[in-house]
Amino acid sequence: PYDAFVVFDKTQSAVADWVYNELRGQLEERRGRWALRLCLEERDWLPGKTLFENLWASVYGSRKTLFVLAHTDRVSGLLRASFLLAQQRLLEDRKDVVVLVILSPDGRRSRYVRLRQRLCRQSVLL
Repeated sequence: PYDAFVVFDKTQSAVADWVYNELRGQLEERRGRWALRLCLEERDWLPGKTLFENLWASVYGSRKTLFVLAHTDRVSGLLRASFLLAQQRLLEDRKDVVVLVILSPDGRRSRYVRLRQRLCRQSVLL
């Protein structure tokens, strides 16, 4: 039911502010058929379900999984688990659902980002 599941580090206030005010506004509040349905953890996850159940439903119930990163060197917790599930979906369904949005200019130096750009140029936004 969702076009994209948005994963980001909520502890970084600048990233959270950008996701809620800029990204969500640009993608969800468009008029007509161009509006997208985003899945956000705090808004769309069901209470009473475990973290993993909600995470699995979000990754597998969305067409794409959008990772918003401020830094590419510190990825842990929910971001890492989401990425592993998205990679699992690639192996099972043969669908590459990962889209990386890197907000810092030094993200280009990451080996993973450079490899991802070579393999899937349209899935990395710097």
